[in-house]
Amino acid sequence: SDLLPVLREKDMSIRQLEAEMQRTKEAVEHIWRMLDRMCAMRAPFEGPGDNETNLNLILAKVKKDLAQQEREHVEKKDQYSAFYEMCRHCQAPKSSFRATSSSPPPAAPTAAVPPPQQQQQEQQQQQ
Repeated sequence: SDLLPVLREKDMSIRQLEAEMQRTKEAVEHIWRMLDRMCAMRAPFEGPGDNETNLNLILAKVKKDLAQQEREHVEKKDQYSAFYEMCRHCQAPKSSFRATSSSPPPAAPTAAVPPPQQQQQEQQQQQ
């Protein structure tokens, strides 16, 4: 089907966004560990230094970016799922295929790559 490359591209886009979100989450965890070490090294009653303050500012920006990535991820998954369902239910008109033709009828887009969430559900059902 002509839509199969589009569906694969959409699926790849979602997977790339998921990988980016994972790297951002790891960055947040790394920054938290750095801040914990800085805080532990401070003398009692001593306030945060410039590095710690700057790291807190960076952390806030990275967390804001992660929240934006999560919103985009949900939106893309919803769009992809809706597009996939439309393609799944789309069929070539039977009148466009002549029974006398030696070539097989055009493939319906039902063989398309299912959305990641549906893939996971299908894998869990098989186990």
